[in-house]
Formats: sequence, C-alpha cells, structure tokens
Amino acid sequence: MNKGSGFDSDSARSSSSDYRTDGGYCELTPGGYSEIPPGGYPELTPGGYSELGARPKYLKHVYSEISSGVSSPEPCHSRQFSQHSGTSDAGYHSLIMSSRSPTGSQSTSSLETTSTGVPNSRVWNVRATSLTPTSSQPAGSGHGRSPASSGHGRSVRSPTSSEGSGYHPPPTRHRNCQPVFKNKHNRLQTGGKLSAELCFLDILADTLIVKILQYLTSTEIVQVSRTCKRLYFLSWEPDLWRTLVLTSPTLETDRAIKSILDILARNSGLRSVQRVCLNGSARLTDRGLGLLGRHAPQLQGVELQHCPGVTNGGVLDLVSRCLDIQHLDVTGCPMVNTVYLAGPLARQRPGGLQLQYLDVSDCPAVDDTSVRLAVENCTQLQYLFLRRCNNITDQSLKYISSYCLLLKELSTSDCKQISDLGLSYLAKLGPSLRYLSVAKCHLLTDTGVKQLVKHCYKLRYLNLRGCEAVSDLALEALATSCTRIRSLDIGKCDITDLGLRDLSQHCPNLRKLSVRGCELITDQGLVSIAYYCRGLQHLNIQDVCGVSLEGYRNIKKYSRKCIIEHTNPSFAL
Repeated sequence: MNKGSGFDSDSARSSSSDYRTDGGYCELTPGGYSEIPPGGYPELTPGGYSELGARPKYLKHVYSEISSGVSSPEPCHSRQFSQHSGTSDAGYHSLIMSSRSPTGSQSTSSLETTSTGVPNSRVWNVRATSLTPTSSQPAGSGHGRSPASSGHGRSVRSPTSSEGSGYHPPPTRHRNCQPVFKNKHNRLQTGGKLSAELCFLDILADTLIVKILQYLTSTEIVQVSRTCKRLYFLSWEPDLWRTLVLTSPTLETDRAIKSILDILARNSGLRSVQRVCLNGSARLTDRGLGLLGRHAPQLQGVELQHCPGVTNGGVLDLVSRCLDIQHLDVTGCPMVNTVYLAGPLARQRPGGLQLQYLDVSDCPAVDDTSVRLAVENCTQLQYLFLRRCNNITDQSLKYISSYCLLLKELSTSDCKQISDLGLSYLAKLGPSLRYLSVAKCHLLTDTGVKQLVKHCYKLRYLNLRGCEAVSDLALEALATSCTRIRSLDIGKCDITDLGLRDLSQHCPNLRKLSVRGCELITDQGLVSIAYYCRGLQHLNIQDVCGVSLEGYRNIKKYSRKCIIEHTNPSFAL
C-alpha cells in the first residue's frame, strides 16, 4: 500500500472495507488513518489553507511554486472519472479501467474482446466514453476548471481546458496531513516521508511530455495512454501519430489498426498519419490495408515487409484509395508481385500512381509481366529494387528503361537471368542512373559493363560482386567514364593490380572499395589505391591472400581514417 495516499489501486478493490469508512477514504498520516470528510479536502487559496488558518512560513516556497504554474499532483490511483459537466468538455474521452466501467459508457475500441468473446487484457484494451453535461453540476462552475470529479471527491480539470496546457489545480489537503516540502535531494516529501501520492510527471509541461512520447513506438504509446487521464489525452496528440508502427508478429494487426484509427478520428488526428510501418505483421490481411485506404487516404509511405497474409488485392485496394503514396515496400510478401491501377480509376489517372520508391525484393511471384504492369503505372519511379526475383529476364530491364526515365537507383542482385543485353537496355537511362547493383548476375561480362558505363557516366555506386567474367577491361572503362564513382564492389571478379592502378589514377574521390575474394590482387594495387584515393573510408580485403603485413601498414599510412576489413590475424597485432 502506497504511503501518503492511504489507498492502493490494486489491493483496495479486493478489500475496500479495510480502508473506507462512512465518511470517505482514509489517508495515512504519522498519527494513523484520518477520515476524509464527504465534502472533500479543503481548498488552498491565496490567503492560506481554508481550514488551517494562515499558512506556515515553511510552506511559502511550496505555495509560490504552485501559484507560479508548477502543476500539482493528481492521485495516481484515480483511474475512474465521472462524466464531465459543461458543454466545453462534451466529446472528450475518459480512460476507464476495464474492470470498473461506469454504467452507460460506450466503448470506442473494437479490441476489448477476442474473437472468442473473452476480454482482451493486452495492449489494445482501451476504452473511451462520450461525455455529456450532468444536471448536478452546472457548466462553467469550479473557478474556470472543469467540475469533473474523481471517485474520491476531488476536483479534476481537463488537460485541454482553455486555461492553458500544463496547469493543474492546487493540491487539496486534510487538516491532519503533514506539510509538503523538498529535501536536499530535491524529492517531494510529506512529513519527512516520501509521498506516494505526488507524481513527478505533473511537474513537466504537456509539450515536454509529448516530446518524450515521440521516442516510443505506437504500441508503447497506447500502453502509456492507459495509465491516467492526462497521459491519455497527451498520448493521442496528432503529432505522435505521423508514423504508425505495428511490427509484432503475434499482434492482431487488423483489429489494432481499426481501434487506433477510430480513436484518432474522434481526436481529429486521422489526417496526421502519413507513414505506416507494418513489417513482420504475420496476422495482417487485406482487410487491414482496406481500413488504411478508407480512413487514411493521405498516406505517403507504407512498409509491409514479410507480411504473408497480404495479397495483390489488398495492395490494389490500398493504392487505389491512397493516390499520394510515394513509398511502398512489400519485401518478402509471397502473394504480391505487382502494383497497378485497374478499371475506371486507371482511365481517370492516365499518369498512373505517384510512387517514387518500390521494393518487391524476395517476392517469388515477380516476373516480366508483373514488372511491365508496375512500371506502366508508376512512371515516376526513382528507386526500384528487384533483389532475388529469379523469374525476371532482360525483358524486364527493357520495360524499366522505356517507362522509368527518372530512375536513379536500381537493384537486380541475384537475378540469375540478367545478361549483357539487359545492361545495354539500362544504358538508355543515361546520366540519370546513379546507383546500380547487379551482384551475382553470373552472365555479365566486360562487354555489358563497358556499354553501360559509357552512357551512365554519372554512376556513384556500382556493385559487380560475384560477376566472375568481369575483368580489368571493364574496370578500365569504368575508371575512364565514371570518374565520380564513390563506392565500388568488385569482389570475386577477375581483377588484378593493373585494374586497381587505373581505378586509383582516374577516380580520386573513391570512398568505399571491396575486393573481397580477388585472388590476383597484391600489395602493389592496394597501396596505389591508398596513395591516390586519400579520402578512402572503407576497404574490404577479406580472403585476399596476396596482401602482406607491410602492405597493410602502407595502406594505413596513406589512408589513416580508412576502416579495413580483413581475415588475416597478423594484421591485428
């Protein structure tokens, strides 16, 4: 039982007769339990305590803090609130504990019970009630405060009152209560003992608490909203819901989305939701995407990585309603293979979708036909990732180069059917292409790389790892054409020191280089890179047997800030 308040929120429900008399709840004091009169505690006024006479001198600093705007504590055990009076509070929601719901309250949560009818006591057991004025307390009473009262007879002010955010009523006291003061550790005490009734969060302004809540996930914010009334209101501030994150594999994601959107709709916060991250939501279905499309049409970014319950129909429903989506990630969704507009909507929007970022990596159903549908409807694409889509061929690269003229980044890593013909199609993109990854495309040779770099001369990143047919000839053409290259991966390619020397002389702005597994490279080529590329930041020489300890020291000598990855234990000495 919490000392100072004389009431424990958990134990009092089971044995309330031990802590309650006919007059009201009892409060623990050094002399024992004292009865709280039915009318409540006496009120602190500028003239002093109404029942204690003139305030003592040692309480002057406490009253000065209260009168200067420091919010006073509200009992942490006050979980149940009666209906508000006054028309200004109509429509606000009070957080009600599920075990003590007042008669006549209407739940706004669809997640209170499971599919079997058993109450769900997990995160989403959130209740909210529509508040109406009562006849017992007229509107506007209470000296500018909302005359809502808790179950303990105390006056409670709505945190959204017009008096300003962060202010709370002065503390009310019983005549037998001990004085409140701060000790040398700056901790609030009551009569020399720590007061469990005082909440340190009440000292913080609302804006500061909202700032703290921004570091929590959506699930954690919902949990915080269940603690007290003030945090309930602050937890549903629209600024906290610009990004909705639900990534639990065991969560009933569809129901969670519905509950959150319903509460946000009542607080005028739906239009604040701009991005949704549902990665790893194993229980997400097309129904959840339909809810997002109907209630949040202003969405700009959606991430659905590894959601096995999502299909093409759900994605189609989402993009058909959220026409402003610019970022879509469906990595690892086995039943999704394309994005497009169908029916009358496609004729109404001849320009298609506004997507600029699309990731369909690890989607085994992606093929040339699905790529054609996607690029025909997404002509504004700038970032496209098709990693490990083994069914696409050079024909897909032809469609991409024909429709996506603004494309900046493209990845077709581990696509086994891509050949030099596909690179010749990509060369049509010209200088707009800045990032290209064709790692482990074993059919590529020097011919395709030379034709690509001749036209795409503004490349900043190129990944040729695992293309064993690429040799020094391709590296020489790359160094001559793409002098602005910043990152290059030529691991397990047929590269020698000659190719590294050409690269170092023509590309002095190189920042990252990987030659992992290149068996023909020695100290001479790597020292040349370190000498000419003084801004080198990362070098991968793992599984390169031709590098000695002396060569390693020379690399560190010329590129002191370079991080070197190696597998030679002698280099660490």
